[in-house]
Amino acid sequence: MEPKDSKPNVGVVGGRDLVWREDRWFVNPEAITDNVGGRKSLAYIAKKDPERALQLLKNRYLILLTRGAKGVYVYFEDEKTKEYVKSMLG
Repeated sequence: MEPKDSKPNVGVVGGRDLVWREDRWFVNPEAITDNVGGRKSLAYIAKKDPERALQLLKNRYLILLTRGAKGVYVYFEDEKTKEYVKSMLG
């Protein structure tokens, strides 16, 4: 058990919703299951305005990836995206 004042590591699963292809990030609307909010849901936005959905997804992942005080563990479902991120990290 960790002391109360210690900060935990964070785990993030990079889903198939945001993938790296052709030297840029793409939104994969078929992989998005966030339907909460009707017309304001990510699933709806991804189908109607992919560029807006791309901004929202990048922001979500940025928030998740910057929350680990000690470190962040990341797993990518998409193999090409995983290889790209690994190449950027060295």
